[in-house]
Amino acid sequence: MVKYKIEFEKDKCIGARSCNDKCSSNWEMKEDGKSEYKIEEFDDDQLECNMNAAKACPVKAIHIINQENKEKLI
Repeated sequence: MVKYKIEFEKDKCIGARSCNDKCSSNWEMKEDGKSEYKIEEFDDDQLECNMNAAKACPVKAIHIINQENKEKLI
């Protein structure tokens, strides 16, 4: 089982590109002008990148959940 999961509130996304700028390996801009993740679940090797994306989001639409203990990291 993968360790972390992204919960993304796409309806809150304003298309600021902050997540894409901080973690382009997992975040991309779509034709609707909003961001979207490429991979929803990941392990430690992608944690820092996705945490940086979540922290950079101006509307706090990205949440990282530790699936082992259900803790919301951000």
